Amino acid sequence: MSDWEMDFYSRPVLDPDGRKRWELLVCNTPDMNTPPGAGFRFSKDCPADQVNSLWLGESLEQALDEAVAGGYSRPQRLRCWRQAMIAMVQRASEPLGLA
Repeated sequence: MSDWEMDFYSRPVLDPDGRKRWELLVCNTPDMNTPPGAGFRFSKDCPADQVNSLWLGESLEQALDEAVAGGYSRPQRLRCWRQAMIAMVQRASEPLGLA
């Protein structure tokens, strides 16, 4: 089992309708023997009007499914580095057993 690191943030780019673009990035924490570029990675764009713990939870569940399909183990824990997003990440990850 490895940990996952994630970031859910607004990019400094606007959609054609003038709204911020949001992106979810997830990767497994590599160990010292992992070659560069190897390991699990998942990214997904989020519409600005859907930035909430429900969208995040569904997307994390999709990431879990893709990880298992790719032969990766379920993460032991989820790490989030943005203080402003911790509450949303906790609400989204608890039902998935990742909190």
